[in-house]
Amino acid sequence: MSSQAFIKKNLFESDSYCLLVLICQQFLIRSWS
Repeated sequence: MSSQAFIKKNLFESDSYCLLVLICQQFLIRSWS
C-alpha cells in the first residue's frame, strides 16, 4: 500500500513538472521566433 501511495505521489509531482516544462518550452519558442 505504501508503495502505491509513493507511486501516486511521484506521478503527481512528475505531472506538475511536465506542465512546468511545457510552459518553459512555449516561452522559449516564442522568444526564439
